[in-house]
Amino acid sequence: MLADTPRTFTRQVLLAMADLAMMGGLLYLCYLCAPTPPPNREDLHVQILGLLAPVALMFHLGGAYVGTNQTTPGMWIRHAWLSFWAAVGLFFAAAYVLKIGAFYPRAVIGPWLVSVSLGMAVVRWLMFYDMERRHRHGRGLERTLLAGSLSMCQAFSRHADANPVLGIKVVGMCSDGLLSVGEGKELVVGDYERLEAMVAELEIDRVMVCGNFDDQKLVVNIMNRLLNYPVTVQYVPDMSQFPVFSLRVGDYAGQPVINLSSSPLTERALFIKWLEDKVIGGLILLLIAPLLAAIACAVRFTSPGPVLFIQDRHGLGGARIRVMKFRTMFHNTAPQPVSAGALEPRGQPAAPEHHTTVD
Repeated sequence: MLADTPRTFTRQVLLAMADLAMMGGLLYLCYLCAPTPPPNREDLHVQILGLLAPVALMFHLGGAYVGTNQTTPGMWIRHAWLSFWAAVGLFFAAAYVLKIGAFYPRAVIGPWLVSVSLGMAVVRWLMFYDMERRHRHGRGLERTLLAGSLSMCQAFSRHADANPVLGIKVVGMCSDGLLSVGEGKELVVGDYERLEAMVAELEIDRVMVCGNFDDQKLVVNIMNRLLNYPVTVQYVPDMSQFPVFSLRVGDYAGQPVINLSSSPLTERALFIKWLEDKVIGGLILLLIAPLLAAIACAVRFTSPGPVLFIQDRHGLGGARIRVMKFRTMFHNTAPQPVSAGALEPRGQPAAPEHHTTVD
C-alpha cells in the first residue's frame, strides 16, 4: 500500500483515459490494416469491446497505476507493462478455453500488443517529464508544513527538494526550541503553540509530522488540533535504523502493519521461481538439446563408462534431490591396491628390541 503524493488521482485518471483511448484506437486501426478482411462494423465493435472491457479491468486491478507516485519514469512504465501483459495473457488463455480465439487473429493482436506497449511507454515518459518540469518551476505544488524533530524535518525537507516530482513544497517548520533552519532557506518557523496559526497564515495543504516511534503523543496532539482544518496530516517516522528496501505498509482488517523485514520466500517469489524452473528451464533444455546430444555422444565414444552420473543434493527444507551430470573424467581410472600372491614371500614384522641396563 503506497501513500498518495499530490495529484496522484489526477494522474491516474488522465493515464486511464489515455490508455483506454490508445488501446481501442490502435486495435481498430490494426483490424483495418490487417491482411485479412475485417469483420462487418457491428461484429468489429463487439470484438473490440469484448477484448477491451476485461483487459482494462484486469489492467487496473493488476496495479497498472500504482507506479504513478514513484520518482522515475521507468517505474511507471514497468508497472504498466507488467499489468498489461498479464491482463492480455489471462484474456487469451480464457479465449483459448472458450474457443473464441479465432475472433482475434494473430495478424491483428501482434501489432496491437507492440504498438500499445510502446504507446504506454511514450505517454508515461511525456507525462513524467512534463510534471517534473512544472514542479521545478513551482507549479502544481502542495504547500507543506513539517512538524516534529528539527533534524528529521530538515532531512525530509532536503528529500523533498531533491525529488521535485513529489509535488511537495515545504514552506514552514514547527518544532520546540526552533531557532533557525539554516541552509539559506526562506521558511516560516515557529513552535507548537503557533501550529494552527501557521496552518491558516501559510495556506497549508499538507502537514507532515516527522518523529520517532516514541512520539505518538505528539502525533495524536497534532491530529486532534487540526481536525477542523482542511489539511492532510501524515506521519513520517524515523526508519533510518531499518533497511529501506524491506519496508512495507500493510492492512490487517483495518489494523495498519509496518513490515520491517520480509522473507524472500513469498508466494510471488515462489511462483516466479516455479516458472523459471519449469517453464523457462524446459524451454532452455529444448533449445540446447542438440548441443547436449552432441556432448553425450562425445563422452560415450571417447571413453568407456556411463555418460551421466547421479549425485544427491539437498534443497529447500533439507529435501533430497537427485542431480544428473555429464561425466567429465575417465571411468575407474584410479590404481587398485595389489595384494601379495599365495607363493610370494611375506615380510614378518621385526621383534621389538630389548635394552638392559646394569647399574
